[in-house]
Amino acid sequence: MDIAGSRTLQTIRAIQATGAASYTPRAGVSYPTGSFADSLKTIAQRVKLGQGLKVATGDFGGWDTHESQAELE
Repeated sequence: MDIAGSRTLQTIRAIQATGAASYTPRAGVSYPTGSFADSLKTIAQRVKLGQGLKVATGDFGGWDTHESQAELE
């Protein structure tokens, strides 16, 4: 296994050990439904773990208007 794969597995185990699955937002915070909201909730979980998260990304689809356009010759 390469270094990146090994680090990924170590990170997954560390996150599982923290009980991140039982994360609940603090009082007054609620997330809407949908994949983008799920991404935000996951990012919040990682921040709350306090493991030094420096960069996070969430996907908000629908921006690529070219995907359904026909090819022009």
